[in-house]
Amino acid sequence: GTPVYTHLERTSQPMIRLLSGDLATWTDEPCACGRTYPRLPGGLFGRIDDMFTVRGENVYPSAVEDVLVGTPGYGGEYRLVISRTEAMDELVVQMEIDEATHQRGISEPGSLQTLSDQVAGRLRATLGIRAIVQLEPPGSLPRTEFKARRVVEDRKLYRELHATC
Repeated sequence: GTPVYTHLERTSQPMIRLLSGDLATWTDEPCACGRTYPRLPGGLFGRIDDMFTVRGENVYPSAVEDVLVGTPGYGGEYRLVISRTEAMDELVVQMEIDEATHQRGISEPGSLQTLSDQVAGRLRATLGIRAIVQLEPPGSLPRTEFKARRVVEDRKLYRELHATC
């Protein structure tokens, strides 16, 4: 669930509640140290909205989509993969290209690298972080219906969390 912060013990102040938007697991079982107050034993796991954090920057998938939609050659589908191989997170943007761009890439191999570099530069200017752009052939990414889940969490914390659920 998501923690909601409030001050229930103060009677002279108005009731204000803050929905944090974070994802956490809450428990009120006594701790091994003797603490009996409710706590978040695993800390915060992520967000309940689409926002995620990479290298200390808040990233919204809609901002990435705005950059991709304005790119000539965009095929209509994308996927964001967040991974951590060493100390820092990496954002990989898998962008599907349209058929004309794919054919041009076959005849002019350097054109796809140029497109990838242009998209990476626009993402860096918009998001404030470096993103690795992978151009995918038409029809290679799964089609999305309704509200799309285009973000793939591949960090160790999320793999361990979903392995236990």
